[in-house]
Amino acid sequence: MLIDYHMHTVYSNHAVGTIDDYLRRAEELGIKEVCFTEHISRQYLPEDFKRQIPYTWMLDEELELYLRDVKAAAERTPLTVRVGLETDYFAGYEEELQEFLVSLPLDFVLGVVHLLPMYGLEYVMHVEDEPVRFLINYLEYVKKAVESGLFDSMAHLHLGWQAVPWPRGSDGRLVEDALAEVVAAAHKQ
Repeated sequence: MLIDYHMHTVYSNHAVGTIDDYLRRAEELGIKEVCFTEHISRQYLPEDFKRQIPYTWMLDEELELYLRDVKAAAERTPLTVRVGLETDYFAGYEEELQEFLVSLPLDFVLGVVHLLPMYGLEYVMHVEDEPVRFLINYLEYVKKAVESGLFDSMAHLHLGWQAVPWPRGSDGRLVEDALAEVVAAAHKQ
């Protein structure tokens, strides 16, 4: 059975298409089950921290409308439709994120590391650092996200190695070992 649990519409402020557009296309492709996982703009973070983040996705005031729209769209399609979010992990704010997530009627939560506090909250694609150090820092942070137990799945692991070239030889093996630790942490969840 074909499924897609990583879908962004106009609610994420970086994609095009409505919920109904995506559902029509899923039917055309023979996909039987979907989950919308819109990016949230870190609604669970304190305002002073949130203001430091230079990116905005779904606005706070859109969240309730998004949840209603997905529920309503699910009634108009033969597909199984789930509702979820894609949310950034920030070490030190696990409790706030947990409280936020359990307050919502969600079926699925994608975790992601778009931003690394150790790099001044820059989107990881814009970070300049020595490749091995950056990739190991990135993967160690992803591992923390996995170990938090807050997420059903992690998204965009490729962001780290799109930001810098993948190292070769023994340096590459160091990064592969860090990636293996992320996978091992996921298996323990």
